[in-house]
Amino acid sequence: MTVIDSLLLVLNTQKDTIKIKTLNELAWEYRKADSKKASIYASNAKAMSDSLSYLDGTLTCLNRLGAIAIYQKNIKEAEELYLKILKEEIKRNNDYGIARAYNQLGLIYTEKGEFSKALAHTLKAEEKFELLKKTNIVAITSNNIGDLYRRLGNYKQAMQYFLKSLNIKEKSGNKEAIALTLQNIGVFQIDLQNYKMALNYLTKSEIIFEDINDQYELSKTYNNIGLSFFSLKEYEKALKYYNQSIELKKRLSLKEKDYSTYNNLGTIYHQKGLLNLALSSYKEALEIEKDASIYNNIAHIYFQKHDYNQASTFYKKALGEAEISSQRFERMGTLNNLSDVYSKLKNYPLAIHYNESYLKLRDSLENDYKGAINLKMDYEEKQKQVELLEKDKEISQITLEKKVVENRRKTILIYSLLIGLILVSLLFFAIIKVKRHKQLAKLAEQNSLIESQKVEELLKRQELKSMNAMMIGQEEERKRIARDLHDRLGSMLAMVKNHFKSVETSIDNLKDTNTKLYKKANKLLDEACEEVRKISQDMASGVLTKFGLTAALEDLKDTLEESKQLEVEFVSHGLNDRLPLELEISIYRVIQELISNILKHAKASEITIQLLKGKNGLNIIVEDNGIGFETSEAKLGMGLKNIEARIDGLNGELKIDSTLRKGTTITVDIPLKNKKQND
Repeated sequence: MTVIDSLLLVLNTQKDTIKIKTLNELAWEYRKADSKKASIYASNAKAMSDSLSYLDGTLTCLNRLGAIAIYQKNIKEAEELYLKILKEEIKRNNDYGIARAYNQLGLIYTEKGEFSKALAHTLKAEEKFELLKKTNIVAITSNNIGDLYRRLGNYKQAMQYFLKSLNIKEKSGNKEAIALTLQNIGVFQIDLQNYKMALNYLTKSEIIFEDINDQYELSKTYNNIGLSFFSLKEYEKALKYYNQSIELKKRLSLKEKDYSTYNNLGTIYHQKGLLNLALSSYKEALEIEKDASIYNNIAHIYFQKHDYNQASTFYKKALGEAEISSQRFERMGTLNNLSDVYSKLKNYPLAIHYNESYLKLRDSLENDYKGAINLKMDYEEKQKQVELLEKDKEISQITLEKKVVENRRKTILIYSLLIGLILVSLLFFAIIKVKRHKQLAKLAEQNSLIESQKVEELLKRQELKSMNAMMIGQEEERKRIARDLHDRLGSMLAMVKNHFKSVETSIDNLKDTNTKLYKKANKLLDEACEEVRKISQDMASGVLTKFGLTAALEDLKDTLEESKQLEVEFVSHGLNDRLPLELEISIYRVIQELISNILKHAKASEITIQLLKGKNGLNIIVEDNGIGFETSEAKLGMGLKNIEARIDGLNGELKIDSTLRKGTTITVDIPLKNKKQND
């Protein structure tokens, strides 16, 4: 017999406050499984409590109704209820009731996205529950606090509270509580892009939720497992879990929906060639969130189905959303898509119009990027000049102080020696002459060393400037050639192709010989167009330039692992937006040099690459399990000198930690300008 069956069995035989308590318990048990029944029992309990002026019962009923409202995402109603409850509990000076209200308000503000406010309320709740020694409830609040710190980006605090919660729950043996914390740690690992680690925690929580038949939490766990598999490109598994999550939410009549779930489902169906299913999923996503990328995805489906009129409609909607949200790159891609679709519709004036808009926006973005790079270089050059002047001043001041000290010392020495001048005059002059010679030689050596350092600094700065200029020049030249191939020669060939097409209407009037020559020429023209397109793509769409640093490093990882002799782990966090191309190239070259050194010298079988972007800087960690070396005795080789020079050019810091037979860890910290990047 279940708990609900037991409560229903005794309900009709009870009266007054005892019956009120049973009604409230039924409302609590039904809160997730059947929200309508839960609301009926809570409302009946409230009516009885009000008639008997039973305040404890009334407040408990309100708590039940508030909890149901939270599960059904009726957030405004839930907030009003719990603010009313908090006010009454403060009047009664009921610490447990106050703590409970603070905790529930924390959940409400979490749903509203007001995470700082939610954290403040939940911390107050935990403080009171700890004073009341409600250990099991402290485990729940610690879990909630960990989740809020995760959302606010304070990962260290988040993990501390998750582990605190898990420790308490494991001691108590509360399965539901353990599963909730495991689920939150799994979501935490998703944020850190540790998808395999996330699956480890999420599948453990899945087993427990299935065991206790908590379908509400299962619907969330299935969705998070689906997201992890989608990120790992295991699309069949992702599809299975996404569909399980959607089915459960429909069964529970939950209003909660995640547009990314449906958008990802659409992507999976699209890749499998199931265009109608993909279209349906994209439209579901669109009902939840009006986003330019979703409109573009729907338009791509219609384009693929040769329904160019519908495609143009959705591309225009995508363009409108991109303009509203100032998504310049999304807008650029959409303009190009519109040009293609109007070419298919043979509306060449509009095709040309959108193509010109696309080229204009593309040139604008390129100019903005170049301008930003030039400003950055000018600023850095001025900063280096200021630093050099400051260094010269410091050197001059040190030299002056040394001379003052030296003159003072000489004066004291002379006065001291004068006392015994008569007795040791010959010896005195000899000693003075030798000492003076040594002092002058030492001073000359110091001056020479200072000059050498200044020259070396200038040479290093000039070398880095030349290297950066060379890299930028190479990228610009590749882009220029690719653009010329695509915009000039490509468009000319396309025009010739159109002229050939016009000849096709009168092909029957040509003689056989001329027909063969025409077909051969047409075939050669097609091949030429294809070759121009390939060359343009090859020159303008390298992994690093097109997809960014994270994609390039993923590609490097895959290349290294192809030998089957090396296991490479790559972790990145915080790189949701692209860095400036010059910076991405420099970072990629540094990591390439470090990997090259490992392959040449370390005899390693495992390499870990971590790339973590914080608020003001970028942290790079490269570890290997190779033979290591003694850092106190090692001299920097050419590879490490090149790396050090590159990092100096980025105002970064290099740290090397190595132990014989235990491997090497190299850490690089690069400061970032606290300045919003262009779209």
